[in-house]
Amino acid sequence: MQYIDLIILLALTIIIFGVFYYILHRSSKVDKKATISIPTKIEIKKQEQKIKKEIIDQVKSFHGKIWELFSKNDIQGLSPLLSTKMYNIFYDEVKENQKQKIANHIEIESYKKVEITKTNFTPDTAKINVKIISNQIRFTLNSQNKIIKRNKKDQLQLEENWILQRQIKDTSWQLKEIL
Repeated sequence: MQYIDLIILLALTIIIFGVFYYILHRSSKVDKKATISIPTKIEIKKQEQKIKKEIIDQVKSFHGKIWELFSKNDIQGLSPLLSTKMYNIFYDEVKENQKQKIANHIEIESYKKVEITKTNFTPDTAKINVKIISNQIRFTLNSQNKIIKRNKKDQLQLEENWILQRQIKDTSWQLKEIL
C-alpha cells in the first residue's frame, strides 16, 4: 500500500509539472508572436529610398544594355528586353542598318539624371515611366568599322522618356515604349 501512495504522488507530481510546462511553454510562444515591431516613418522613408535607388540602378543598366545591343545590331539579344511594339521598331532599324552595312554606335558616357516619373502596379505587372538624361557619344560605322557620321559635338546630352514593364513575379524589365 505504501508503494501505491508513492506511485500516485509521483504520477500527480509529473502531471502537475507537465501542466505547468505546457502553460509556460505556450505562453512564451504567444509572447514571441505578440511582439510586433512597427517601423518608424524614418525607417519607411529609408526603405523607400533604398528600393528607389535599386530600381534606378536597374534602369541605368537596362538602358545601357539596350543601346549596347542596338549598336551591335544584335536583334536576338534585344528580343527579350523589348515589347512586341518596340521589337518591331528596333528590328526595322537593325535590318535597315544591316542592308546599308552600317552600325549606329551609341555609347553612354554618364547619367545626369534618372527619375521615376510615374508608377502603375496591378496584381500581375509593374509599369514605370522614367526620364533618363544621359551624356552619349553617337556615331555611325561602316562595314570596315570606319566612322562615316558623327555628331557635331563629341558628347550629346539627351533626354529620353521610357516606359518599362515587368511581371511582378519576374525581375526582368521590358522596354514597352519610348515617348
